[in-house]
Amino acid sequence: MRLTVWLGAAAVAFVLRVVASMLIGPFPFGPDAPGVDAALVLGGHPYPLHPWLVSMVGDQRLTSILGGLVTAMACAQLGGRLGNGALGAGLVAACAPLLVLVGALDGGDAPAVGMCALGLALAFSGRPFLGGAVAALALGVKPVVAPLLVPLVLAPLVGDATTRRRVLQYVLLAIGTGLGLLAVHWTVLPLFRPKEASGILGSWFMATNGSVPQMDQLPALVVAGFTRLWDLPVWTGHPILGGLALFGAALPGRHRRVRIALAVLAAGTMLATSTLLGDGLNPRWIAAASVPLVVLAGIALRRVPYLAVVFAWPALAYVDGLAAMRATQDPGTASPIGIPWPLDRSAPQQFDSSSICNASQLRALHLELLDHPGPVTVQPLRDGREGELTWPLQAARPDLEIRITPDDPLVYESEPCVYAIR
Repeated sequence: MRLTVWLGAAAVAFVLRVVASMLIGPFPFGPDAPGVDAALVLGGHPYPLHPWLVSMVGDQRLTSILGGLVTAMACAQLGGRLGNGALGAGLVAACAPLLVLVGALDGGDAPAVGMCALGLALAFSGRPFLGGAVAALALGVKPVVAPLLVPLVLAPLVGDATTRRRVLQYVLLAIGTGLGLLAVHWTVLPLFRPKEASGILGSWFMATNGSVPQMDQLPALVVAGFTRLWDLPVWTGHPILGGLALFGAALPGRHRRVRIALAVLAAGTMLATSTLLGDGLNPRWIAAASVPLVVLAGIALRRVPYLAVVFAWPALAYVDGLAAMRATQDPGTASPIGIPWPLDRSAPQQFDSSSICNASQLRALHLELLDHPGPVTVQPLRDGREGELTWPLQAARPDLEIRITPDDPLVYESEPCVYAIR
């Protein structure tokens, strides 16, 4: 029965992510997509486990899709352990809009969430050392999953172990997690050694311009963080998923206290994420922190698990809106079909974090520059998006000198965008 549940959740997750991927259009489209592709040749990526996974799978988009499958199966396992809600939790994870979104993009979010969720499932299933190690190593895919490490503290409380056995499990969990964190310790330095004015790669304290907040700033920051969470658009599943999670946590039965504690920790990590990242918070960044709420929502639906497929509607509707924006900004790439949605599904923030205007033509320029003796001077674009050209060019010509400077560039016109390249 358990294998059937896992495969069923994985099948639904696969279908939804493939459909969403087809709507968005071909690779590359997602955070750092060209950079990861180039890192397969050049190395040097700040999160090296992501290029390694892509090299194992053979395709960046497929790596994201498979990350979604692993997440769905891990959530099914967690739902079964915590409240006989395996099928419900697996289906909610398969259909949850934020998880569908990251599973359809070319980026490290989905494989990182899948790997960390797998670690949680292992730890909650009596394998604390392995589970802690796998969950911690997921930060080497992308540190966005850091909030998902917090629920590990509850793993030894699940089951009927004696006090001595639980102490041993905590020791094994601490050793496994510690070794995993040691292996990828540089990924969390932006939290413990923030660098001001260095972007999210240098500091996670974006709400305070990269510096550690002062104590007198915290009340206002927390209130602002809560407001941002409260104002999340409905397409993300808010507030229905949250309400279902509270209901799932409060249901009577085995491990009720663990479920309540899990809901509190999940809410706390989501609030901390929103508080630290400030007004630039992208809903995609809280996908990892929302995984425990997804599991609890699935437990709430344990008697009517197939109701979870309702979440596929806002998931695909939003992705379709994102595809429509890509089709406008980069003609001939995306294939929106006009899925109706009664509320706002505008996607400029998601598009800006995934691509740039006429990115496909910008990438195609690298073919024209392959025989250039060099150097090539490129105008810096927002968020480092000049990488749409420079990364594939550098991967194809590692010997070519590429300069990124705003000084005295030549202009390449690509309507409706203008790029400066020399």
